[in-house]
Amino acid sequence: GDAHMIIEPKAQHGLARHLIVRIKGEKEDITFETPNVVVYSGISNEGVPGDLFSFATSYKVHDKAPIMFPRADYIVYENKVIKRDNVGIILGQPKDDDNLKDLDLVFTILTRDVSISYRRTLATILRIRELMRDDAILYVSGHFKPESVPLLYYFGVDLVDDAFLINMPRGERIIQRLLKVSKIVRKLIDRRRLRDYLEIVARKSQYNASLLKIGEREHYKELERGYPVLSEEKTLMTVFEEAILRPDVRRFTERIEKYYKPPRTKRVLLLIPCSHKKPYSKSKTHRALKRALFTVKNKYAVHEVIVTSPLGAVPRELEYVYPAQNYDVPVTGSWSEEEVKLILRLLRSIVKKGNYDAILAHVPEDYEFLSELGDVIFTAPPNRKITDDISLKLLANTLNETLESLEYVTREEYLKESAIGVLSYQFMDAYRNITFDSIRGRDLPNSRLFKGGFQVASFDPRRGYYSLSMHGAMMLVRSKMFWVEIDDFVPKGSVFCAGIVDADERIREGDEVVVLHEGELRAVGIARLQGRILREASRGLGIKVRHHV
Repeated sequence: GDAHMIIEPKAQHGLARHLIVRIKGEKEDITFETPNVVVYSGISNEGVPGDLFSFATSYKVHDKAPIMFPRADYIVYENKVIKRDNVGIILGQPKDDDNLKDLDLVFTILTRDVSISYRRTLATILRIRELMRDDAILYVSGHFKPESVPLLYYFGVDLVDDAFLINMPRGERIIQRLLKVSKIVRKLIDRRRLRDYLEIVARKSQYNASLLKIGEREHYKELERGYPVLSEEKTLMTVFEEAILRPDVRRFTERIEKYYKPPRTKRVLLLIPCSHKKPYSKSKTHRALKRALFTVKNKYAVHEVIVTSPLGAVPRELEYVYPAQNYDVPVTGSWSEEEVKLILRLLRSIVKKGNYDAILAHVPEDYEFLSELGDVIFTAPPNRKITDDISLKLLANTLNETLESLEYVTREEYLKESAIGVLSYQFMDAYRNITFDSIRGRDLPNSRLFKGGFQVASFDPRRGYYSLSMHGAMMLVRSKMFWVEIDDFVPKGSVFCAGIVDADERIREGDEVVVLHEGELRAVGIARLQGRILREASRGLGIKVRHHV
């Protein structure tokens, strides 16, 4: 009968998932966590005990194993899927119409010729992973390279084993090391910091470097699902060529180009450098620039955009968004050709969508490439710090002159348009449904949106997003996006995956979601897991509820 497995997704980063798995044994339940190593050699009692599994081959039969794999002929090895209840074995490549959604556990072997090619390794793993449920377990045995295991985890492998390793020279040491690495990876998934660690892993070998690079370049869509839109942690992005491939970085740049709406009343675009301290406005440089802006008569007609790597361009109103307030980069004072290309691409997209009469740049001299945007007025005198008195005075004077003939913009207009910038980035196509007629609060981080006297949303500086009230939630329902369908109950504190029937695949961990039952609004809150897991998992905390009916 069914190997009884209870799988609870705890956290995800990329396609790596920290799962807690409970298996009903004859005498007692066995619990293990993934990613992990199945240990057959008996050299360690850490990891997952090998006697959990039985492969019904002629030479090895103990029928008492809690998980019985179906009999498979590994020698003939044609492409096929063999199932036994809720566990399956995949030989070779699965076909696109193979249905693996009913399986809790899938086993496959990487043959030597597959593992030699990082492209084939990736294609095999990701193909199987896409056909499986997002909370099901992928167990990969065979000829994988031990030093690449953290990357295999990132691309969706949950279990590896020591079957091929035990006969290698120093096999025992390698297995112990893998157990340790698996534990580190689980902790890093919980902190959503796995990607930073992978940059170190990638430097260990050319194979690893290619695995990460090609994997992220060609499988962005699958990986991005597993990236949250919020983080409490700082993240380090040292090498531009590696950072630019990060799914969270690419998602940011794509949303700027595709969805972000620049403020229509702001007629002067002011380009400024990034700062080490985040959010930028808390930094010394930006505080000095703010003081200079304060002396400008029509200051709310100025739109500040921060020029930075690897994010390209960050409009002031998005400085609290992940990863803008989370990344640290070493400031080198020189820009690579690729960085320049990215920055100009994003700025051109903002300029095209905006409504600017003039572009000013108050930047150090190594930013002179900005002149490629066209008529850019550089306001910082050469050989001076951009924050010294003379520089700041020059900036204020130039702004006053440029703004003289332009229409006056009120603080309210400025805040309203900043809010639209945030909503367009946050809700993408759904932002048009979130409407408001007034905004209160002294600045963006303290802003609240109202419609007809009712509060629609309030700004959440932790995420750089707006948190919706029930009024705002009603608006989001109409967009038919960011919804979760539940059984018939009223959620109070949390919604667990067990009660979720279906969910919008566009939901990312950290997103605002509306909780519905048969189309009727029951609650609004923050997603704790991404949409596909919400839909497919039957355990785990799905949504933290803010308001309910």
